[in-house]
Amino acid sequence: MTWSLLPIRNSANVNASADVNTLQTNLNALKGGTAATVPSTDIERLANGDVSSTKSASYTILDTDTERAFYFAAASGDGIFTLPTLTDNLDKQYLIMNFDSSGDSLQLKGEGSENILYLGVSQNTIDFERESSGAIVKATSSGWIITSIIGGDIWSVGGTLEFIFTEFFQGTTDADPDTDVTHSQDFDKILEVTAHVFNGTTSHYEVQTYQEVDEVLNKYRLDFNSTLLNLTALGSRLQSQNYRLRMVYYI
Repeated sequence: MTWSLLPIRNSANVNASADVNTLQTNLNALKGGTAATVPSTDIERLANGDVSSTKSASYTILDTDTERAFYFAAASGDGIFTLPTLTDNLDKQYLIMNFDSSGDSLQLKGEGSENILYLGVSQNTIDFERESSGAIVKATSSGWIITSIIGGDIWSVGGTLEFIFTEFFQGTTDADPDTDVTHSQDFDKILEVTAHVFNGTTSHYEVQTYQEVDEVLNKYRLDFNSTLLNLTALGSRLQSQNYRLRMVYYI
């Protein structure tokens, strides 16, 4: 920021007045510009934190950055956004988003050993693997707290914070061992698969988990591996409409 000292009105200089060009220079400096360059934003937006920056590679957020939103896009590989020093930025909030459409992952990292906290779990990094996923983090005396999650959910999996996704798959009318539904997620990272089946009543879904249930007529088994989901009717009553499968997983 470049600014100029304005003249002071006093007993020795009763006619002192600010030159209009000097005033404009100072206004531009406050807004983020210079004497010769009009700023691209205004002081109100700066005060409200309504400015963003898009990065195509890893970036360390600086204490002096005026942006409060950082986007990752048009990258040629995975990236890392490092948060600024916690103690120098208490109460600041940042929106961090992965907008890369080519499948690159964005990792959010605390500076040094500073941690990010959510659900009672504290860790140094968290990954946003999917396009349009991200979070809002706030600097507090306890650490960087996740206050909002965008594009999914965050769970503690084995004591580690993971970004969680949910997908629904459409099955066929009959649930049988020969009718598979394909998927493309890592088997070890599937947290839950739930079946929603019509049970003889139009527009009524019964929800079954992958464990077998005790009701003989409405008994189903749900199996899955690294590429396939399979729902098999074990009871004597079949669903009347296509079933749906809900899969919860992390990457």
